[in-house]
Amino acid sequence: MSAPQGAARGRVLLINPRITSRRHARFPLSIMSLAAALESRYDATLIDGNLDHDAARSACDAMKKERFDAVGVTVTTFRPPSTCSNACD
Repeated sequence: MSAPQGAARGRVLLINPRITSRRHARFPLSIMSLAAALESRYDATLIDGNLDHDAARSACDAMKKERFDAVGVTVTTFRPPSTCSNACD
C-alpha cells in the first residue's frame, strides 16, 4: 500500500546502537528490514552505531535538521559468556 499521489510521505529515524567493534560489524538487518517494509509510505534515515562511533550525536543532529514521525531503536540482550558457561553446566 503506497501513499496517495501528492500526499506527504512520513519520515522515520531508525537507530542501531553500537554492540560490537567496527571490525566485527554486520549489516543492521533489523532496521534495514523495517525500512524496506515501510518504504512505500515512509522515508527512512538509518544510523548504525557500529560504524558511526558518535551515533547518539548523529541521531540528535538528524532530529535537529528534520522532523521525524517516529524514532526506532534496536535492542540486543545477551548473557555474558561467563554467566552462560555457568548456566550450561
